[in-house]
Amino acid sequence: LHWTQNNLTNPGLRHAIRDFWKNEEINTEKGIRKVQDEFHWQLGKVLSYLKENLSPIEFSYILGLDPMNEPVDGGFMGLSPYEWSKNYHWPFYVKAKQIMDKNGWEDKILFFEPLVFWNTNISFLKTGRGYYPVKEKDNFSFNTHFYDAKRMGGLSFKKLNTSTYMKNFDEIRNESFEHNTPSFVSEFGWPIIGKGKKDSHAIIKSMKEAMML
Repeated sequence: LHWTQNNLTNPGLRHAIRDFWKNEEINTEKGIRKVQDEFHWQLGKVLSYLKENLSPIEFSYILGLDPMNEPVDGGFMGLSPYEWSKNYHWPFYVKAKQIMDKNGWEDKILFFEPLVFWNTNISFLKTGRGYYPVKEKDNFSFNTHFYDAKRMGGLSFKKLNTSTYMKNFDEIRNESFEHNTPSFVSEFGWPIIGKGKKDSHAIIKSMKEAMML
């Protein structure tokens, strides 16, 4: 029914995602390769190419790197979200930052995204916070998204006003304060034009007010 359902219930997809986080070996025509190592190898090639082929002015327009959009776990393998992030997720970002530093991106920001469901407002999907030790580190930013999943799924029909999303964006602010790092809300709002309880303009306006307040 939705990409979210695939992430939660599709066994093939979930297995593939777990293989990525575990950096499993795969057989290729070039021999044995490790999935996540190949990702980081390609990342280095891309960063190096951009650094070498953009002018200094063009390169200065790049704020930084978000190495993975809306990461999912594929299954916690018996760990809590915090333990999983500590053992699998944060090491992925550490490697990405090392690759940035090696390829001339040392002054750019690494935008680290938590698990996509960490702050969803549907309780049975919510994973909770992870492990991101960046208090004494420069050039890291807590990068998160927020959508009104309850309203998107037809589970909420509350009237929209200035305070509708205050609690949700306070959760993002508090997480950012905990890490002592700037927060960056890189996606928010509502993706489908609608009226009444799904009025895109009203939803986006309410979310902007919650962020500003």
